[in-house]
Amino acid sequence: MKRILPIIRKEFLHILRDPRTLIAVLILPSMLLILFGYALTFDVKNIDLLINDADKSELSRQLIDGFKVSGKFRIVGYTEDRQDIEKDLKNGSAKVGLVIPRGFSACLKAKRAAPIQTVIDGANPLIAQSARNYTLVITQGVSARLAGSTGTPPVNVSSQLLYNPELKSVNFIVPGIITLILMMIPAVITSSAIVREKETGTIEQIIVSPVRPVHLMLGKITPYLMISAFDAFLITLVGVVWFGVILRGSVWLLALAVFVYMISTVGIGLLISTIAETQLVAQMAAFLSTMLPSFLLSGFVFPISSMPKVVQYISVFIPARYFLIVVRGIFLKGVGLDVFWREALILLFFGLIMISLSSLRFTKRLR
Repeated sequence: MKRILPIIRKEFLHILRDPRTLIAVLILPSMLLILFGYALTFDVKNIDLLINDADKSELSRQLIDGFKVSGKFRIVGYTEDRQDIEKDLKNGSAKVGLVIPRGFSACLKAKRAAPIQTVIDGANPLIAQSARNYTLVITQGVSARLAGSTGTPPVNVSSQLLYNPELKSVNFIVPGIITLILMMIPAVITSSAIVREKETGTIEQIIVSPVRPVHLMLGKITPYLMISAFDAFLITLVGVVWFGVILRGSVWLLALAVFVYMISTVGIGLLISTIAETQLVAQMAAFLSTMLPSFLLSGFVFPISSMPKVVQYISVFIPARYFLIVVRGIFLKGVGLDVFWREALILLFFGLIMISLSSLRFTKRLR
């Protein structure tokens, strides 16, 4: 600690003496959240479907086939228990549940309206609205074929929306913007940590000092973790107070998830700082390597399941992909660590790898 604390103090002095950094850190996140929160709207295409077919008849299979061939849904499984649908929607294994009750075929044969139900995860209003519209179109098409010449649709669809029943897009967008901001800002501000020493000529002092690379890395990232933590608090407060997004889960669990996520994002910035030769190059590299991939490949804009396989494999290396699942689960569904512990471990592992690589990159000799 005697070696780390002076480095922490030095980094805070650098930050306080640079008003541009303070403006970027304290004002930019809230501005981005407000601008994106009002401006962004998206379309989605692919939807994961879980089926509960209690009728198990030829007619119910024809209805299921209508969902299969539509290309709008991807059937992820079948269940005998209707309660499994809500469980899978909560943990993210499915986005929509299709319930076909017993007596479905009997109603159709008797020319009576046959009820079915879709249970939809409303946490993503774009997927939810698309799922509801697609279901109506599909069932109307199947109904027309089953009804024959009568023209009377024999299938009656009811929908149940969970977690975001009013389908407010802000409830979906704000957690996504929090993910993007906490990916970009910590990485960008940390990317100057080592390269600044090269530009100012103070790297020699560090080289001849008894500080080990791992001590230097810990000392460098600590101030940026603290500033990023304040950013996280600020933009979460804006999302809850300004936009009225309800935080259904635990605040402390959210704080823990944010901290683990920031280890990854700060680690990326630190690794870039050990590679780049100038602060401008480091900041541009940090921005391009965090903002654009996170925006496009995290599932924030486009569902990952609809992407080409190669792109899906690339998205595995995007930390925002995992934190997006966590933050939306905590905000909208109130889920606990039992649901997203895998994502949390991946983020922690990723952050430790980044910091370890940064320590290995930094050697106590001039290049």
